[in-house]
Amino acid sequence: MKWRAPRFALLLALLLAGCGQSATVTEGKDGGVTVEKDGTTVSVNGKDCARASFVPLYADAKITTCVAENKRGTVIYTSAATPGAVLAWYRAAAEKAGLKVNLQTDMNLSASEGKRTLMVMAGPGNQVTVNWGE
Repeated sequence: MKWRAPRFALLLALLLAGCGQSATVTEGKDGGVTVEKDGTTVSVNGKDCARASFVPLYADAKITTCVAENKRGTVIYTSAATPGAVLAWYRAAAEKAGLKVNLQTDMNLSASEGKRTLMVMAGPGNQVTVNWGE
């Protein structure tokens, strides 16, 4: 597991608190976090979530979870776009990356090419889950 931005910041804040120090943790619009302590600031950009090159994120993605390990991963985020708009966008992105769409419903999309796989689920609450492997 590489990292989860909000959990990373929480862990850092807890470590500082355990040392008798306090820090301010702020979640950014992109799903990243900023930790401030005594004038020192550390930022982790949610858009830097580790993922394969054929796995783009929708323009307004606000990442809540990012896990990547051994050439596979999951990104969970929210978007203001409708599930249909997100899935249509991912279909075009998958085809542009050379993946073949195997299945598409009103809530999910599955595409693959060789070992590269992409599955996108878009549902209630504008939550989007992207699973990938290569």
